[in-house]
Amino acid sequence: MKVKLERLVIREILHRKLNFAMGSCAIFIAVFSFVASSAILKSYSKKSRSIYEDKLEETREMLEKAEDEYRKTALKLGFNVLILPEDQNISDFYADDFASKTMPEEYVEKLSSNEIVTVNHLLPTLSQKIKWPEKARTIILTGTRGEIPVMHRKAMAPMQEPVPKGCAVLGFQIGSALNLKKGDEICISGRKFQVSEIQAERGNQDDITIWINLDAAQDILGKKGQINSIYALECKCAWADIEKIKAEILAILPKTQIIGIERRKARSRIEIRSLAEQITAESLQLELLARKKHFDEIRKSSAFLIPIAICAAAIWIAFLSYSNIIERKHELAILGAMGFSRSKIAKLLLFRNLLSSIPGTLSGIVLGILAGALYSNLSPILFLSSDSSFYKTAAILLLLAPALSLASAAIPSLKAVSCDPAEILRRD
Repeated sequence: MKVKLERLVIREILHRKLNFAMGSCAIFIAVFSFVASSAILKSYSKKSRSIYEDKLEETREMLEKAEDEYRKTALKLGFNVLILPEDQNISDFYADDFASKTMPEEYVEKLSSNEIVTVNHLLPTLSQKIKWPEKARTIILTGTRGEIPVMHRKAMAPMQEPVPKGCAVLGFQIGSALNLKKGDEICISGRKFQVSEIQAERGNQDDITIWINLDAAQDILGKKGQINSIYALECKCAWADIEKIKAEILAILPKTQIIGIERRKARSRIEIRSLAEQITAESLQLELLARKKHFDEIRKSSAFLIPIAICAAAIWIAFLSYSNIIERKHELAILGAMGFSRSKIAKLLLFRNLLSSIPGTLSGIVLGILAGALYSNLSPILFLSSDSSFYKTAAILLLLAPALSLASAAIPSLKAVSCDPAEILRRD
């Protein structure tokens, strides 16, 4: 009898091809909607993540380049923060271009040993205008020991090399007027120095300055352990914010005063770079938010449309089942009169719906995956290999889609078998 039941189902399908095809289409729409939307959402999410990571890497490289450009610009410009003794008259400093008051040399060590973040490249100096007794000339004698690194920072190349002991660096006018050259020997207050370098012309007081080692300058000037200025370079975290720099330094060296050496053009260039960095970072964030918003819109649309597609498929299958039963009521009544039990007639009706769900489910899964692969610009094989979860989804749909078809046809089928075949045949 089982073979006869299957034969009846096949013959009924062949006799009513359109009804069977429409049932398959209903399942196909529901399955395709689910698979395609899931595939597209996953692909969109991967694309967004990939684009964001690429943009993030580009931005990181750009910021690193900008950071390096900022550092190079700042180094070219030289020191831009100056720390002076507390009792130094600023007007006198600007008039003489050096400080007449002094402070302990240990201040620079104290500053470098603290976790200071606003400045780097600390350079202690001792400068004083003197009469050069051996040459009967007025010069500015400057002693420097080289840059002092900030302890907690990584080591950096110095902006200014220290003057070696026993050597002297001459300003342009001194070297030119006295016809001195590199390697010559000079005497300052009875101490001998070898000329290690003659500076190019700068058009300021540097042209009449002689730089020597700090220890030697302290001995000549009679100011052992004293300095009158500490030059520094402001860090990027505090550029153009001299008040922030003052607050941090004064907390460590309260008996000092800090002034900024202004370079407006340089600050404009740095400001433009900083603004470009900010705009780039904001653009990246806006793009991320825009793609997230778009993704959320697609997900909401899918969350709205997929249930509608499933409900519409269930209603359509129920309607087709009911229509099929109405068309076949005489045939079903005759089968009942011939001795077919109600359970076998119900199996006949439900088995037909089960068979109609299989091509719809398979084609919905295949075409849904193809839609996702097409959206991702990948071959179907590569697309499936990129996300193994589709195999699990396909297995679940192969169970749920037929179950949906059976559930949708259950009520019309139960109603059909509840009718008395004799009553139907007598009425007609």
